[in-house]
Amino acid sequence: MRETEFNISPPGLRGLNRLATKLNALMTGKQIADWHLGRWNDGVQSKHGILFDNDDDAAVAKVNCDGAKGDLAD
Repeated sequence: MRETEFNISPPGLRGLNRLATKLNALMTGKQIADWHLGRWNDGVQSKHGILFDNDDDAAVAKVNCDGAKGDLAD
């Protein structure tokens, strides 16, 4: 598995949920395969690792989801 760091916006669980929603949409659209939660990479919960099976899925997710903000209701 390959861990990729994502910026979380807003920081914390609300932002992580927003990222998970976007990753699940990519899975549903068959743009990526499975993903798994990694770990928080900083003390303020603004960066989180996500595990992917391959580099291609990680790259697609990074382009489409990093910072995952703006699309969902606050």
